[in-house]
Amino acid sequence: MNHLWTNRLTLCLAMCSTYAATLRASDDGSAIERARSLFELIRTEQYGAFVAESDATMQRVLPAEKVKQAWVGMTGAYGDYKRELRTSVTKQGKLTVVQLVCKFERGAIEVSLTLDADNKAAGLFFKPTSEGVAYEPPDYVDESRFTETKTTIDAGGYPLDAYICMPKGKATSPAVVLVHGSGPHDADESIFSTKPFRDIAWGLASRGVASIRYVKRTKAYPMAVAPDKITIEHEISDDAIAAATMMMKRQDVSGVYIIGHSLGATAAPYIADRTPGLAGIILLAGAARPIEDLVVEQVTYIANVDGVVTNEEQKQIDKTIKAATKIRNKTAKPTDQLLGAPAAYWITLHKLRPTEIAATLSLPTLIIQGGRDYQVTDDDFAKWKAALKDKDNVTFKRFAKMDHLFHKGSGPSKPADYQEKGYVHASVIKYIARWIEKSGQ
Repeated sequence: MNHLWTNRLTLCLAMCSTYAATLRASDDGSAIERARSLFELIRTEQYGAFVAESDATMQRVLPAEKVKQAWVGMTGAYGDYKRELRTSVTKQGKLTVVQLVCKFERGAIEVSLTLDADNKAAGLFFKPTSEGVAYEPPDYVDESRFTETKTTIDAGGYPLDAYICMPKGKATSPAVVLVHGSGPHDADESIFSTKPFRDIAWGLASRGVASIRYVKRTKAYPMAVAPDKITIEHEISDDAIAAATMMMKRQDVSGVYIIGHSLGATAAPYIADRTPGLAGIILLAGAARPIEDLVVEQVTYIANVDGVVTNEEQKQIDKTIKAATKIRNKTAKPTDQLLGAPAAYWITLHKLRPTEIAATLSLPTLIIQGGRDYQVTDDDFAKWKAALKDKDNVTFKRFAKMDHLFHKGSGPSKPADYQEKGYVHASVIKYIARWIEKSGQ
């Protein structure tokens, strides 16, 4: 079974750049009913019928077999569908996006269906959500030691909800900007019942470090840019720079650091290179290799987790290798769908050149790796160390028992681990806080 979508914490099945007339606000009810009927076709395994109700682009990039594969993979991870929790409708350009948040046996899924003016499916997106899961702070959080306020950041036309944590009793505090990994994320970078960014923000605030975290643009505005036109600036760096600039203007902030996780960590040097005045950067599980190489490695790892590679899994591995080769060799058209996204998206990720850019930076840099991480592995950590071994501004730290979310465990890490409740480990929070304190002296 292919769990790559769980592996990346998201599954983008198809996002179409075909634009048509916008549905009127008064049509929200009919849009929801239409989305429900389309989702019903998937739930009842009428995959061909769903494809027949899709637009031409969807039919090309998401045939019935792919819809089936995604649905079987998701129900294998989450169990049977139970009920609908809530619905919402948003307008993105000339498309209408209907979100159906649904309860399954082992969690909740946000099903986003994009409709064109003819009520055809023009996009389909599944994402795990922690909706309905109450947050219980870990023991290292002391809520009496900080305040949290809601605000907005805006890098230009895309206002985003954001949350600032400020320690109490201090005239000035260092602050961090939390930058997400791949896929659409809320401000807490929620996955299942875990909220890594809230763990970090509240944990650091309890130790005297301020923070800002925000809803990722690709979650707040999922169809603002055609998928084959998206850039790393649109997805990550513009908003991170806006948040950092906002915090640097505060009189109660003594210095601003970027904390990137996963893709956000890979992008951290790129962000720093474009943000004068940063105090430092912290990379949590940042890839040093091209992302497409990691995807091949992840698919292969997951297929081997149970010790048996099925014919279906081998086909997926071979298909992933073929797609990655096209990306690497730049032989794909920008609009070609590869590894769940247009080739143009993968090409823009190559702009990050993380180790090359990091080697040109002089600001304090902390690179943290989990020893049980199968998504960004010790191979990446070794490449960071090799590329930056002569840089006296760089600190390396490996936590042997941590996974990609910096949850502590034992044995080989696997996708199912993410469904278990956990927190960013206290030792990671403590190390980051001490490093920030030391680097600011």
